[in-house]
Amino acid sequence: MTELKLETEQLVEFEKKTKILIKKAGGLILNSFNTNKSLIKKDIRDVASETDVFVEDIIKKELSAIFPDAGFIMEEHVSDEQSDYNWVIDPIDGTKNYVALAPYFFTQLALIYRGKPILSEIYQPVSDQLFSAIKGNGAYLNGNKIEAKCRISAKESIIDVDFRGSEDSNLKLPIFNKLVANFYRVRSSGGMYSPYLVTGAFDAYVDLFRTSKFFDILPRILIFEESGLEVKEIELIPGKKILITAKPELVKEIEKIII
Repeated sequence: MTELKLETEQLVEFEKKTKILIKKAGGLILNSFNTNKSLIKKDIRDVASETDVFVEDIIKKELSAIFPDAGFIMEEHVSDEQSDYNWVIDPIDGTKNYVALAPYFFTQLALIYRGKPILSEIYQPVSDQLFSAIKGNGAYLNGNKIEAKCRISAKESIIDVDFRGSEDSNLKLPIFNKLVANFYRVRSSGGMYSPYLVTGAFDAYVDLFRTSKFFDILPRILIFEESGLEVKEIELIPGKKILITAKPELVKEIEKIII
């Protein structure tokens, strides 16, 4: 069996179509933002809305037409993975914010090849901001090429730390305290603002003992890397990985701080 291998030109054509699709999906989400929402409870705090499910169906159908040979890894439906190419869909990343009328959520999709993102789209429908990237082709915000202009010194930098709740807090608190002691400012948005690393809203993102869902992080990784940031995982404790995203110089400094 001959392996299917996409060229950059094909990805560019896919991206033209996925940009239209993700803005369409974001428009549907925005239309229902101020309405009462029917919820589907997943666990004690995790929910989905009927809009999540409805929009994911639409995205899947249209992505199937764009690239029929790819499988799917989805937030709200049963995934149908293929060996090489898969679409990753998260119709509303930040559903808890969305249902609480807080305008901090994104619609995300990515095309991955053997687990690595090669095309990404992240759309914020409230601000009408579309982050996009193709591997090897740069990162863009609303069609304009963007290069992250983050600071490279901790004492001058703002860092967003995802603490991930109380589990393993005895291990995470010492790391968190070291970051607080060394950085200019520390934020903790649960990773919700991480796409804005590329705009310079802050300078580094650290996910303590990363448990981010597959669909949350993959679209962002490609946009980070294509904007000139480094994405690195380190394992200080067996089975406990820390994800660091920043300029390469600051990644090295963060490693020194927390080790």
